[in-house]
Amino acid sequence: MPTAVRPLAAACAALLLFAGPAAVFPNAMAPTAQAGGLVWTLPEPGTMVRHEGTYTQTLTDRQNQVTTVERRRQITVRALEAETASVDGNDVPARWLEIVSEVGTPGERGLETGPAGRVLFKVLVPEDAVTGVVANENGIPEAFLPVIRGWKQVGDLEPVEFGSALRAYPSLTLLKDYEPTELTDEGQDSADTPGGRFDGTRYRGKVVEESERARVTNEGTFLISPDVPFGPVEWEVTLTREEKDLSEPRSAYRESSKTVVRMSVHEIADDARGELPLP
Repeated sequence: MPTAVRPLAAACAALLLFAGPAAVFPNAMAPTAQAGGLVWTLPEPGTMVRHEGTYTQTLTDRQNQVTTVERRRQITVRALEAETASVDGNDVPARWLEIVSEVGTPGERGLETGPAGRVLFKVLVPEDAVTGVVANENGIPEAFLPVIRGWKQVGDLEPVEFGSALRAYPSLTLLKDYEPTELTDEGQDSADTPGGRFDGTRYRGKVVEESERARVTNEGTFLISPDVPFGPVEWEVTLTREEKDLSEPRSAYRESSKTVVRMSVHEIADDARGELPLP
C-alpha cells in the first residue's frame, strides 16, 4: 500500500474531535472536484441517496485509561434543480445539491443530534466540475467542489451564505484527499448494503501526517459504483493519532486516540425535494 509523510496541518487536532460538523471553505474558487469522495457523478434531478453508519472513537490518556464514545451518522445527498449560471462571465450548466449530515444517538424520532449535530449545505455547482476522478492531470487531489452560490444551516439556525468551495473532509467524511501515490485501485468488488447489492471499483488509501509532537495515520477503503447515485457505495476509515513530548525520539510515539468510521448506502429514491428554500 503506498504511503506518504507530509507536514502536519494545524487543523489535525480538530480531526480527532468527535464528529465536528464545521466544514472548510476556502475563499478562492477551487479546481474541479468530487467533493472529497461524496460526489463522483451527477444523477438526474430528484435523485436522493442516504448513507448511514457508525463513528467509534477510543481515547487513551497518559495513565492508559481508555474511554470509548460511539455515535451514529446519516449523510443524505440530493440532486435538485438544474439551471444556467454565470461563471466568470460565461453561462454554464449548473445543478443545485443538498447535503445533510446528522450525528447523534438513536431516539424515538430518529437521531438525537442536539443543537449542532445537524448541518445542511445547499450549493449550486457547475456540472462540469464533477469529474469522478481523484486527481487532475497534474496529480493534484480533487478535494473541493466549486460553489457558484451556497448556504449552510446548522441545526435550526438561520442559513448563512458561505464562500466559493465545499470540502467534505473532515466534516462530512474522514476519507482523506488521497494523492495518486497514496491510493491503490484494488479492482472490481461488490458489497451488500441495506440499500442493495452493488458492484464497483474498490480503492484503498493511506497517508501519514507528522509533526514534532504528533503523528496522524489515515487509512481508508471505499467502493464506487456507477449504479449508486453520486457514486459511493460504502466506506471505512481508521484515523489514528499518536503523541510524544517534544524532546522524545520518534520511537516514543504512543496512541492517544483512534476513530473508526463505517458508512454504507441505506436508501435510494427518485422523488427528492430540497429542504432549504432558496433565499
